Amino acid sequence: ATSHEPSIITALHLLQGPITVFDGGAYAGDARIQDLQPGTERLISYAMDLATEVAPEGKPSPQKLVSVKITKGVLYRTDKYARGIEYTVKNSGEKAKTVLIEYAHDPNWKLIAPKDPSEKTRDMYRFSVAAEPGKPAKLTVEEEQTISTQLAIVNLDSGTIAIFLNAKEVSDGVKEALREVVRRKQQLSVIAA
Repeated sequence: ATSHEPSIITALHLLQGPITVFDGGAYAGDARIQDLQPGTERLISYAMDLATEVAPEGKPSPQKLVSVKITKGVLYRTDKYARGIEYTVKNSGEKAKTVLIEYAHDPNWKLIAPKDPSEKTRDMYRFSVAAEPGKPAKLTVEEEQTISTQLAIVNLDSGTIAIFLNAKEVSDGVKEALREVVRRKQQLSVIAA
């Protein structure tokens, strides 16, 4: 894990460059800052914390059909996608620590859990995790995304239609319309033969 320290808020401009961080009068590490305007605050990485380990594990979720409707020969389907990562924080030091986990913010995905991040920047969520010595702490980040697609009814194959006919999310009216599509395709195949 990386140790962080918020920058000092000052009334002066700070120009970019290297800085040295002291903790309780003792050398803690080196960092590099970007230009800072007066009154701004930045989180900077300044050292490796060898006593703290953060292990991420992906939590894949299957795509879920939400709804299907048919309008003027076009089938509109809505699917929900979910993704998640479980972080395990192990503190093998002697003191309790607060660990900030940074997670990239993607505007195409909606944050489901935790409901509120500890901090949010333009492109990052930060989640605070209390890590007691010798006790693994867990944090699960979950997001979801809803995507709508459209398909021309004439392009639906029998396998795709069968999936919709067996899906509980599809209304009886849409299923009946799809059965009519199957009947008409069968009639056309007989005529063509």
